[in-house]
Amino acid sequence: MASRRLVILGGNGFVGSAVAEEALRRGLEVLCLSRSGRCTAPHAWASRVRWERADALQPDTYREHLRGAEALVVSIGSPPLPFQDRAYQMKMNGETNAVAARTAKAAGVPQLVLINAAMPRWLTPEGYRAGKLVAEAAAKELVDGSFGAAVLKPGAIYGTRYVGNTPVPLWAVLGPASALMRNLWGPLRANAPVSVDLVASAAVDAATSAAFRGQFRVLDIVALFTRQSAH
Repeated sequence: MASRRLVILGGNGFVGSAVAEEALRRGLEVLCLSRSGRCTAPHAWASRVRWERADALQPDTYREHLRGAEALVVSIGSPPLPFQDRAYQMKMNGETNAVAARTAKAAGVPQLVLINAAMPRWLTPEGYRAGKLVAEAAAKELVDGSFGAAVLKPGAIYGTRYVGNTPVPLWAVLGPASALMRNLWGPLRANAPVSVDLVASAAVDAATSAAFRGQFRVLDIVALFTRQSAH
């Protein structure tokens, strides 16, 4: 039986690398696309992944890598920093994702998964928010019977992020904060930090499960935690 292949655009990033590891754990063939074309963190599993260079805004750099793939997971963008230029945030969080989505459909990929974000207005830079909404709208517009799209919208994500070879334990602060906020009511519960492992698991589910095919689905923070409880 042919291998099931998952392509991850942004596979060298914090979330993208977690998705790659989860996909490998489930026995999938994984191709990671990034600007560097290599893994820059000391992940033990990295040698089991195929790495290629790609620029999301230049489909010619990755179109051929998408052919025959079961799904494309897009985990790229700029962080929500208040001092960044609005146009830059729109481009990096909106246009990059929209171009990748259209390229995936044109290449015959049946499923798209966008790692998007929950965006409380009082905390989110306008350019970042607008870009993420552009990405979501682009994915929704492409959905038909032969192409499905799932948009994951976690808030702050915790786990161990690597800066070069240096581990940064985001879980040390955000893990306890998540446990506290999930027991509260209203906006605090709806914006609780989410484990990167939970996001990765949901992303691979959305990429491979027949339940997501040909549909547009949004998984927000509450839906992500509900899936965790169900498992």
